[in-house]
Amino acid sequence: MVTAAATLSAELERFLQVPRLVLVTTIDAGSAWPTNNLITWVVAMDGERVRLATETGGRVMTNIQADDRVLLTVMTKGACHTIEGNARLIAGELEGVSLKLSCAELRVRVVRDVTFWGGRLTGEPPYEVTYDPTLNEMLDTSVFAAMRAV
Repeated sequence: MVTAAATLSAELERFLQVPRLVLVTTIDAGSAWPTNNLITWVVAMDGERVRLATETGGRVMTNIQADDRVLLTVMTKGACHTIEGNARLIAGELEGVSLKLSCAELRVRVVRDVTFWGGRLTGEPPYEVTYDPTLNEMLDTSVFAAMRAV
């Protein structure tokens, strides 16, 4: 059963305060087909705005600049949500981050619970980083601070 809201729930807003797996769907600037990228640098600023960071000049940011329609898919313990909205580049390069990352802000249009009828997720999808966990924690901390500061 699909339920919809105009803003993020308080629970979803809290959930998106630390790195989580988020599937970002954009419209490819070259082919005009929907395309997906899995990222973890996504932060809810409030119930109406969500920011994301990806590599400067990469596919996600290039697509957002060409077509601002974006869909985020977030799996929490209990449900799968989509966050639909229009995004714009707000920082061409995030300051204080060791990688060249850009930041976009999505204005929430609609949030849907898209979990199949009669089902619920028993947990969020697990993942692990493939490089030094200490370095990963430092990078996550600096990226989230930079996204919040823009």
